[in-house]
Amino acid sequence: MREVEELRSGVMEGSKCVIQALSDIQAEKAEAKTVSDRNMIFEVIINSEGGFLDVNRKVKEGLRS
Repeated sequence: MREVEELRSGVMEGSKCVIQALSDIQAEKAEAKTVSDRNMIFEVIINSEGGFLDVNRKVKEGLRS
């Protein structure tokens, strides 16, 4: 809940924090509960068309909408 309140506060102060959050999205830096889960997810992303660039783009588009 603290994070939600910080986001709300930041948005009320200006859009700079939202723009920064969107620009900082990098699926390559994502974490998972276990190393094996992370490796499996990353393997799927790497072997998919577009790879991490496409995943990052789709996440950003989803957040914007």
